[in-house]
Amino acid sequence: MASILEIQDLSVSYQSPEGVLHPALTGISFGLMPGEILGILGESGSGKSTLAGSLVRLLPANGNITRGAVRFDGKDLLLAKPGELQQIRGARISLIFQEPSLALHPTMRAGEQVGQVLASGPHFALLCTPAEWRATPACAYRASNCLRPFRRDCG
Repeated sequence: MASILEIQDLSVSYQSPEGVLHPALTGISFGLMPGEILGILGESGSGKSTLAGSLVRLLPANGNITRGAVRFDGKDLLLAKPGELQQIRGARISLIFQEPSLALHPTMRAGEQVGQVLASGPHFALLCTPAEWRATPACAYRASNCLRPFRRDCG
């Protein structure tokens, strides 16, 4: 069985306003088999969020992936075009930020925000339309209970 996620020699740096590159990650390598779970532990500032963001190419503007490969299901995400990444993010691989106040808007209901994310992915159409999501609480509930990879039998 092949790895679903394989990281090889990943290095990430952040550029200062003066243009100096400061290494954040150097030579990170690991692989995950289907169904495997990996926990990333470390102190604040150790690079956990940088690692997660680099896997799906969601780094701040001053973040630079300087070396390595990130293969998801055989495709190198570092070489993927923006449209290809759009199809993969959310539908196949996702990032949930560790700080809820940064990830969720405090004046919107969490369900509405989750609905917006679901509406941007191809899997959402299998559950309900954006109009149904807003108008039918049962549709939102049904969708939230069907968020399992590749599960298409929720109704």
